[in-house]
Amino acid sequence: IIGQFNKTYIIGEYKEELYLIDQHAAHEKILFEKYMNEIKNQHVVSQMLLSPVVIELSNEDSIIYQENIGVFSSLGFNIQEFGQYTICIREVPLIIGKPNVKELFNDLVENLRNLGNGEKTEIKYNSIAKMACRAAVKANDNLSDMEMKSLIEELKYIEDPYNCPHGRPTIIKFSLNELEKRFKRIQ
Repeated sequence: IIGQFNKTYIIGEYKEELYLIDQHAAHEKILFEKYMNEIKNQHVVSQMLLSPVVIELSNEDSIIYQENIGVFSSLGFNIQEFGQYTICIREVPLIIGKPNVKELFNDLVENLRNLGNGEKTEIKYNSIAKMACRAAVKANDNLSDMEMKSLIEELKYIEDPYNCPHGRPTIIKFSLNELEKRFKRIQ
């Protein structure tokens, strides 16, 4: 690791190649793959909220929630009914950090509404991508050398380290040959 540029990109070198890593996209992809694996292995680690979040649901949202209780459970949510149209969220997936629980729940319900009878894996994919995005380090976050090294080390061991869940590249690589051509040192 050479350093950080604009508190957004990690600059590194290996052999005769220069790497630019988008710290947000890279961290987002790491979190996304970890969470997807937890779901696939049915071992999502949840965190108990200090204060449970109570949400009033519309009739339509209540129906969507009722039809998809298993989806919420498999994603790592511990939700209890708190009346006919009210729920109480006690636990959320640990990997998402400190979420806005109401917003997150409403996003999940909205994704389920838009899917209709579609595949539940699609709701998981879209929702997990959003959760990972919100929990990941951001552009303009100043990272220490140790944080950058840790991020790169984790990135090396995920299944597809080259693109974030939204399809953006996480890493751009330049060969020494490419750089020397661009600087007109060689032809």
